[in-house]
Amino acid sequence: MNTKKDFNDKIRMNKIPAKPARIIALSATSLSYLLLIYILVFETRATDYTYLFYSAWFFGIVSVISNMILAIKIKIKSWLIVVLGISGIIWLFPPLLMSFYGFPCIVIFLIVAIYLHLKAFQSKKGKTL
Repeated sequence: MNTKKDFNDKIRMNKIPAKPARIIALSATSLSYLLLIYILVFETRATDYTYLFYSAWFFGIVSVISNMILAIKIKIKSWLIVVLGISGIIWLFPPLLMSFYGFPCIVIFLIVAIYLHLKAFQSKKGKTL
């Protein structure tokens, strides 16, 4: 008989280990933001940064997916998962970065991702071996 707990366990992706998701999410988030900041700070007309933008775009998409998996894995509040998903849309559609929607989403995604990783670190630290 399916109970609500069984259904929630299937949704929470208990089969995915948290440690690889945490490492991938943290490294992809860091790389995507570092590349994006590098492109915006050192942008000149003489240099073509297209390959760096594509790299930041790739790591941004990996960051969105891995942060969503990590958020579900550590059982974060559902409204934060929704905010993470909505603000993560910016990494799926990079032309939105140059709009009024882009910059707030980048900042919101970064803030929620930092909170998510702090929460993941705290939940790891609280467990005993």
